[in-house]
Amino acid sequence: MATVRSGRPAMDANHPPDSPIIVGELPKESLSNPMTVGVQRELESSLRESEKLSLQLGAYRSAEHDATVAVGLQAMWFTCGLFVARRGYRYSDPIRSFVRPYTENVMLCKMANPFSFIGGLMATVTAYQIPSDVNFWLAARQAAADEAAKLEVITQSRERMLATLKVPRPLD
Repeated sequence: MATVRSGRPAMDANHPPDSPIIVGELPKESLSNPMTVGVQRELESSLRESEKLSLQLGAYRSAEHDATVAVGLQAMWFTCGLFVARRGYRYSDPIRSFVRPYTENVMLCKMANPFSFIGGLMATVTAYQIPSDVNFWLAARQAAADEAAKLEVITQSRERMLATLKVPRPLD
């Protein structure tokens, strides 16, 4: 194994150190408080936990984005359904109504026209789906906020630990 000028062994790419926290080329004597094994393990545990929380946060943010798109599409379909129903009601011919053979009521015949009937069906089905999509969106948003808060707490604790050791910050 080759050595650097300071007499310490150089890092071997085939045999990396046990810790992912590589302090750099500082000699151990230059640290005011040398890193103990317990502190090193705690830092490694903190890094693993923050990585896990980062992945979970990404999943929750992706779910929140998908739910936002779903709510937007449902709102668009609801609006289109109302527009088609209104348009069909205003400009329909009562003679072509589904209920024309059974009633003479013009308002009922206009509402049961094929165009306004399809619009009403679109709006009704979409209105039935919107609450569950909004609940999914709110749950994903709350879960993402919770994970972001947990990640912030772990990051702050790791920063405090590194500040007390006066160790150069590892690259995140």
